[in-house]
This record gives sequence, C-alpha cells and structure tokens, in this order.
Amino acid sequence: MSRRTGSVNHTHQYYRRADGLWACSGIEECSHYMPKNMSPSPAGRRSICWKCERVFQLTPVNMENAKPMCDACGEEIEMLDKYINQKTEEVKKVNPYAAFRSGSLIISKPKPEDSE
Repeated sequence: MSRRTGSVNHTHQYYRRADGLWACSGIEECSHYMPKNMSPSPAGRRSICWKCERVFQLTPVNMENAKPMCDACGEEIEMLDKYINQKTEEVKKVNPYAAFRSGSLIISKPKPEDSE
C-alpha cells in the first residue's frame, strides 16, 4: 500500500510553513503535511514539543506559535514574560528616567538645558 504524502510512521513534529500549511520536520525522510482539503490545523494530533521534545497533544492555544510547544514549556515562557514585565515596571517606578533599551530606542533622563 503506497502512502500519498510519503510520511514515515512516527510521532510528527509539526510546524507551520510560510504558506500556512502544517508540516512535519521530525525526521528528514518524513514529508507529512496537512493538505488544504483537510482540517486547516492538526489540532488534536500528537506532536513533539519544539523546546523539550516531549510528545503532547496539539491544541489551538499552543498552535498559535509556528513551532508549537507543550503546555509546560508554554507556561514557562508566560512566567518569564510576566517576570520581565514586572521587573520593568519596578524599575520605572524607582526611576522613571532610568536609561533602558527597548529594541533600538534608548530613553534617558533629559538634560537641564533641554527643559528650557
């Protein structure tokens, strides 16, 4: 029996391609993808996490990323993001004119001659 997509029997590691299709990048020999005539996403299927490489079931929430991660890894990233935002707010409260870098923008305390 031939396989139409040429996929190899294993747990896929899904990612969203530039054209919006979901494909497997788990092993070189696998050419599995979700054809456009099928469900638009592989939600409910098993996949390998891009961070910890554990097997998990895809949900619409973890499929918001082009390279889905399991819930544990996603929660870790959310906690880090919350921590960074909290620390940024603390620094702003202590010294609102403190120099900090946001992308390429640097904000610093204005010089006295600038305020005139």
